[in-house]
Amino acid sequence: MMEKRKILVTGGCGFIGSNLVNGLLDAGHNVTVLDFGGRPFHDDVTFLDINICDREAVVDACAGMDS
Repeated sequence: MMEKRKILVTGGCGFIGSNLVNGLLDAGHNVTVLDFGGRPFHDDVTFLDINICDREAVVDACAGMDS
């Protein structure tokens, strides 16, 4: 059995990112989505509305993540 991990997905509201998020959730992981101007599409994710160009905010979002 795979270990449950805390995973941050950047661009998780796009086509590829949202499919990745669904797969990670199906595998039982805790998922945080970092996207700018997107909308949360799943109740089981933590959503962060952060611009990827905001270095400090991205570093803070990565704190405590496994991947």
